[in-house]
Parts: sequence; C-alpha cells; structure tokens
Amino acid sequence: MAAPLKALVAQAAALPQLRDRTAALACWMVARLALPRLPRESDFNDVDALQQRAERTRGWLSAQALPIDVSLAATRACDVAAEREPSLLADAIDAMRDTADAVLNNSARAELTTLAQLLRRSSLAAMR
Repeated sequence: MAAPLKALVAQAAALPQLRDRTAALACWMVARLALPRLPRESDFNDVDALQQRAERTRGWLSAQALPIDVSLAATRACDVAAEREPSLLADAIDAMRDTADAVLNNSARAELTTLAQLLRRSSLAAMR
C-alpha cells in the first residue's frame, strides 16, 4: 500500500454526519494497528509496543459515540492486534468492515479487504 489507508481518511473527511465520520475514523484507527504486521513494514518483534498502541486505540474508541456494533467490532480487533497469528486480526478487520458497511464507500471497503488479505498472506508465509 503506497499511501496506507488513504481511502479511509478521505471517506471520513467526506462524511457530513459526525457519527458516521467517527465510525470511519474508528476503522482507520484500528486498521493502522495492522500495518506493522504486514511484510516489509515495521518489525513485529516489539509485541509490547503493539499492545500499547492497541490499548491507546481501545481507549480512544471507548471515548467515541460509535454505533454499538462498530464499537464492539473495533474493540475486538484491538483485542487481537498483537496476537501471534495475524489471521485473527484479518478476521476482526473483516468483521469491522462489515459492521461499518453503511458508512464506507467502495474504496474504503476495498482498502480494509486488501489489508485483511495481506495479513492472511503474511500468516501463510510464516507457516512455510
């Protein structure tokens, strides 16, 4: 991803309703947790740093007026962000994307889908 998560940021900026904008930003915040898990990104050996980022993201999420299903899905993604198996995070991102579907455009949805696919690929590569 040349410009990571650009579509999510653009979608959030374009949404007129604060609640919708916050839901899109929640997807962006959580998706950012996955970036260090991708091949050729930062080194995932620092599990503590990733857990701290997930905890700060979880705190931000809890302070937002999010639809409950988006909040639960985003929090679940935070819970598995530092798990050894990246496919758990991929599944959580897919679930979050599906719950936020009403506020995401095709580009933002595709960005989350691609991110989940890349996480699954990194999981498969680690198994070889």
